Amino acid sequence: MSVDLIKIDELKVFGKLDSNEYDDQLTVLIAAISEQIRHWTLFDWDQNTYSEIRNGNGQLAMQALKAGRPGPPITGTPTVAEDGVNLVVAIGYSTTADVVADLDRGIFYRRPGTTTTTGRSLLPGRWSPGVQNLVFGYQTGYTQDQIPGDIKLVAKYASLMVWKQSDKKQIGISSRGTDKGSVGFLEDLPDLYKQMLNARRRMIAAAA
Repeated sequence: MSVDLIKIDELKVFGKLDSNEYDDQLTVLIAAISEQIRHWTLFDWDQNTYSEIRNGNGQLAMQALKAGRPGPPITGTPTVAEDGVNLVVAIGYSTTADVVADLDRGIFYRRPGTTTTTGRSLLPGRWSPGVQNLVFGYQTGYTQDQIPGDIKLVAKYASLMVWKQSDKKQIGISSRGTDKGSVGFLEDLPDLYKQMLNARRRMIAAAA
């Protein structure tokens, strides 16, 4: 279950909201805004565990889909399997591991090694080509208190903006979907806040 990006007390301090009368509505609003930010940035900012099944691409590096700059880093030591074989993973420089993981960037580098795969020869220093033959297991994200300040600021501003523009008894939250995810009321944010979100949006680029 996803965790809200901000606490209700953070929103109330930010918006100078002293009354407790509408706490239930504010809680619903915060949850909706948090989900919208996840859709916009394509990252889950709270703590989660993932098991990604990927196609081997014959390249040196593979990038995690839910971790790495500009999103949250991988935490702990990830696991990697290739063609059903569990590989040895190192964090940072290694001359012996099968895989070197860059936790901050969320990138898995395949090292030349002695690990062999079933039914095919392993390309030295490259991910073995195949269909759904790679499994990356990792944890990522922040506790609610650790979520980056720019993400929290956008969540607070967007929540307050919608709250001030809505009926206090019936918020009437709605959103519309696009091919880039559900964006809804975040489209009405000032450019400064949109720039903050866009700077945090996931883009898959060639890893080097």
